[in-house]
Amino acid sequence: MDTYDLTPKALPAFDVVENGPDATDYVVDTVKGENSARLRASSYQEQYGYLGYGYTIRPTLNPL
Repeated sequence: MDTYDLTPKALPAFDVVENGPDATDYVVDTVKGENSARLRASSYQEQYGYLGYGYTIRPTLNPL
């Protein structure tokens, strides 16, 4: 079962932002719900943190 389909549609959207070594911020994902966004950022950090990337979240400018 896909847990994403179980998320309420009224949750605010958040961008997962990559702070790379080149000092440029890139939006790598947009997720509904703050907890889901934090989990996604944490997952990216575990996968790519060794390359010098850092991941944070922020409220999205383009809601889903």
